[in-house]
Amino acid sequence: MYLIREAGRLREQAAALFSGTTLFRLILAGAAIPLLLAFLLIRQALSDPLSGDVLLTIALFYVGLIPGSFSKGLTSLYYAFDRAEYPAMVTSLTTISKVTGGVIALMVGWGIVGLAAVSIVTNLITLGVLLWGARDILRTTRGARPDLTVVRLDGRPEPAADAQPLPRHRVFPDRHRHPRSDEG
Repeated sequence: MYLIREAGRLREQAAALFSGTTLFRLILAGAAIPLLLAFLLIRQALSDPLSGDVLLTIALFYVGLIPGSFSKGLTSLYYAFDRAEYPAMVTSLTTISKVTGGVIALMVGWGIVGLAAVSIVTNLITLGVLLWGARDILRTTRGARPDLTVVRLDGRPEPAADAQPLPRHRVFPDRHRHPRSDEG
């Protein structure tokens, strides 16, 4: 939502906003790797261990987050530039390729590892199609530096410069009614 709102408002900085939010998502995904590894190590030690195929599948799905993260950011740029029809078309293409690839992977006997590999390939195809379509957006807005102020070091979001509090009568309209003149 942040990228959609800010890129729609500051179109000339769309590429920088895309870079900053994508970098933020990738940092979060990287920070979660130790948590995933700790969970898997504890799970392997305390109960029936997962097979090598299941562990490889988990790793492949996690790798698939990288192109998926870029695709999410590009989709947000399309929404910000009022081009929602393009991601809708790409979603149809993605669904068709995922189902077709999944059926083929299962038919040739690749199992869940094959499904995870198909997921990565599908995410890469989706990213490629979205990048191809967004080249004019990215080309006309490049040159700005990434916006790394999405979240401050203390974890709170950066306040908007032009934000104003809502008047109380707009937030709680029923609580601020005037008493009736016929009472009393």
